[in-house]
Amino acid sequence: GLFVAPAKVGRGIDSIKSIATITGFTPTPYLPLIDAGKIALHSVDNVDNLVKIGLLGRVDGIYVNTLAIRYLQAMPSGRNIPLKLDSSLPTTSAEFSFSTIKHPEVIAQFNRFLKTERAQIVALRNKYGMGAQDFGAASEKTSE
Repeated sequence: GLFVAPAKVGRGIDSIKSIATITGFTPTPYLPLIDAGKIALHSVDNVDNLVKIGLLGRVDGIYVNTLAIRYLQAMPSGRNIPLKLDSSLPTTSAEFSFSTIKHPEVIAQFNRFLKTERAQIVALRNKYGMGAQDFGAASEKTSE
């Protein structure tokens, strides 16, 4: 999603003239406006630099994974990251999965891991502030 300064939350898409993201990531919901020249896109090499230019106001918003920002904000130094997700702006959600035709044993091994290490997975999610809702319903499914 797009994270903006608290004072800019809810101002709408017309208030966004420039955004930044990490090199290699695509702000898909903003591509039509970028292609039309209505929003300038800037890329940086890492999340720390992304947050810095967002905090300095060099861009109107930073396009970054919500879990990444939430993790940084939970860190002791993250208390100085007042950027907010503007839920009134376009966003995307991503689901991650893997598949294989040639190596079904890998899928079976991973499914066993998910089942046998469930307590550890829940503990890690809790430690990093990532609930099951952050991964969608698909994260709870296994196939065999």
